[in-house]
Amino acid sequence: MYVDEQMEAVEDRRAGAAAVKARVRAIAADLDVHEMDERRQLPPRLLERLSATGIRGIHLPAAFGGSDLGHRGCVEVIEQMAAIDVDIAAGCVLHCTSTLPLLHFGSPALREATLGKVARGELTGSLAMTEPEAGSNPRAIHSRLEPEPAGDGWRLTGTKMFIGQAAWADLITVLAKAQTPDGSRLTAACASAWSSPLPSTARSPARRRNGRRNNPASFALAWPM
Repeated sequence: MYVDEQMEAVEDRRAGAAAVKARVRAIAADLDVHEMDERRQLPPRLLERLSATGIRGIHLPAAFGGSDLGHRGCVEVIEQMAAIDVDIAAGCVLHCTSTLPLLHFGSPALREATLGKVARGELTGSLAMTEPEAGSNPRAIHSRLEPEPAGDGWRLTGTKMFIGQAAWADLITVLAKAQTPDGSRLTAACASAWSSPLPSTARSPARRRNGRRNNPASFALAWPM
């Protein structure tokens, strides 16, 4: 019985991945990637159309409105998107990667408040890992997450750079070294959310980047703000 249930779940995920891929291909039929390159931006309403395909929630369980495709299904959908345009695929990967910590480590209240909106495309995620002195090595990062002396929260201190699609992001997951109240240290992911775009002082001017022409980035972002 257990094996049968597992096989049924695998078939459901394959069917789900095939359905999402078909919807993505339908959008690609009238998508001019050469024009995107020339204008260095995504067409208006493209993100809204992509959200309608279900790709924004391919990594999330059905309980939060996601497609629950599993690792293999997610890779298949992303592969299909990359065949159409690498920027679109990269944006999806970044969105999914940055919101997975909320699923695995967020409190029930935080998951309930954010993951449904993530799956529907109402919240766009970004990941802040790279630092001026550490590059993208998570073991070498200097950003710190420390408990407030009053015990009523945490204080995030540090500087990040090269944050993909930060200019679009509603939610940024920041990698930082955390120190617990008893003094022990560990590497943690801290989710910081904004209900409006980042301050203009946090954004970089547009720059030419090989292979990433349509994805806006913030090149420097420092905490506390």
